[in-house]
Amino acid sequence: MKYHTKLKDITFGTDPEWFAGKTEADGKVWVVPAPFFMLRLGLEHTEDKKHPVCFENEQVKLHQDGAAFEGTFKAFPGGNWRGMLTSVYSAEDILSCILARFPDHTDGIAILPTIDYDWAKWLEMGEDIAAANEFGCDRDWNAFDEFEKAVVIDATKWPERYGGGHVHTSGHPLMAENPKLCIRILAATVGATATLMSPVPELEKRRTFLYGKSGKFRPQKYPDGSIGIEYRTPSNTWTDPMNFSMAEAIFHSYEVAVERYMNNPGEAEAMLENMSSYINEAIVNADQALASDILAYVMGDK
Repeated sequence: MKYHTKLKDITFGTDPEWFAGKTEADGKVWVVPAPFFMLRLGLEHTEDKKHPVCFENEQVKLHQDGAAFEGTFKAFPGGNWRGMLTSVYSAEDILSCILARFPDHTDGIAILPTIDYDWAKWLEMGEDIAAANEFGCDRDWNAFDEFEKAVVIDATKWPERYGGGHVHTSGHPLMAENPKLCIRILAATVGATATLMSPVPELEKRRTFLYGKSGKFRPQKYPDGSIGIEYRTPSNTWTDPMNFSMAEAIFHSYEVAVERYMNNPGEAEAMLENMSSYINEAIVNADQALASDILAYVMGDK
């Protein structure tokens, strides 16, 4: 079966994670956990055990997600990824203004896929501050490995934290009919583009042990009743205003994913039969040369 969906038919959403960073004498950027600002420094917030909110308006909500601050937004229909990106930048500005109130504790927002975490310091300060002590507690799936089990990792003494830039989409029939195929298509296009365009491939690679695997996703049913998918592989790197060209390339890849491959599942299956192992290798290893070769093939340049 062939479809005729266009990018303008797609609704986008995102829920990126950002950090409060502090550069120390060793030159490393270390995370200052979000709950420290709320529970020790007096940052006003709602009383919520898991996701206390520190800012909300009609466009964006900022809340704690483990050690990070997470932004959530209303949906962006009409393929309006540019409008979504504008709102993301606005949320980052808001968070930067919030963090500027605490100059003794943070240098400001850190948009990094991997950031160092001084677990001993924060654990000593109290369990309420030692944030995100489990990884993988909210189930997701891997479209390339249907037998992959959900893994919960004790992160109490884990020396890093990871920032996602997950993208939500709905509006294509195949997303409900065959979400795994859609995610594999996104890995070949969007995932490979995110790998190729990242200015920090070494930090991307450190994240792929769990969160950044090539086929990571969740099926979603959205408030309007639409069925869609959350592609969880991309990190937060594309949300940085300094990386606009990366975001632009990623959403061009979404257009190819939707209009060429999701509209032609048979062509997609044939492409993936040849490319799946290379796609996984490129993304997990943040291999930019291999990602470039994949995109040349997938985008039709070879």
